[in-house]
Amino acid sequence: MSLSAAIALSVAFAAVSAAVGVHLLRYRASVTEMLGMMIGMTFGMMSGIAIGFFIGAATDMFISNLVGVTVGLAFGAGFGSQGGLMGAMDGGMGGFMGGMMGGMLGVMINSSPTAVWVTAVFTTVICLAVYAGLIRLVRKSSH
Repeated sequence: MSLSAAIALSVAFAAVSAAVGVHLLRYRASVTEMLGMMIGMTFGMMSGIAIGFFIGAATDMFISNLVGVTVGLAFGAGFGSQGGLMGAMDGGMGGFMGGMMGGMLGVMINSSPTAVWVTAVFTTVICLAVYAGLIRLVRKSSH
């Protein structure tokens, strides 16, 4: 994967993640500590895995881990903070782990263009499905 494609995919995924997170802010009043931990962990893991993978497929382990972990920490701790300190902490830990896993996957799968793009589609679909499940969980918990 080219670096420009990896950056474009990362920006698009970050925009979707931010949109989902902002949407979930409307339910902030009913977010418990446990739900905040789930929100943080989900955002941290999914954004770290996807963006770490994209960057890893175009660069090396150092850069992909740096970017994946940073993005995962920011999204996880930021949106997890709706559940207080525990949500922010769990989100940060999820982002750290997700960023490293995504970066490693991107570097390791970079054996052929087909493998990279199939994995990119597969990873993106799974992450978006998890976001859809999170939206459903938060909405259901707010009633």
